[in-house]
Amino acid sequence: LIKYPKNIFLLHAVYFILPPVERLKFYEIDIFTMFQTTAIEKEAKDFSQLELHPKHRGMVEQVARVVEKYVDIDHLALMGFAWKSIKDWQIQHQMTALEVSMRSKQERDQATKEMLEICKGYLVRILQNPEDINILEKAMEDAYNYYLEFISK
Repeated sequence: LIKYPKNIFLLHAVYFILPPVERLKFYEIDIFTMFQTTAIEKEAKDFSQLELHPKHRGMVEQVARVVEKYVDIDHLALMGFAWKSIKDWQIQHQMTALEVSMRSKQERDQATKEMLEICKGYLVRILQNPEDINILEKAMEDAYNYYLEFISK
């Protein structure tokens, strides 16, 4: 989804009023992305350096693809936020991935829901427009439903 700012004409007017040297700085602000660009770039770089078990990577990948239908975000960055959310949940609950996998289906489903909420929290913090939170909520809801239908066993 590409979302254009409501005041695009005002932005163009401001650009042309600026002296040429200041116009370069103007384009450092990315008005056409949903998230803060520097945070996305950092997360993508951090995640690209991780080595994950193929099974875990595949599960995160599937859920990330659902979220990407709603938000315009770098795939590696989204995977990074998802993985960070999983690790945060594991630390909060002092549980390894193996221990989670041995829990009942209901407990695993609840854990996944909580992990998606943590991930949503990360993404909300780097939103450029707070009004986009509804889009994130829908994305996470659909990601959870996808998990329940196709991944949860």
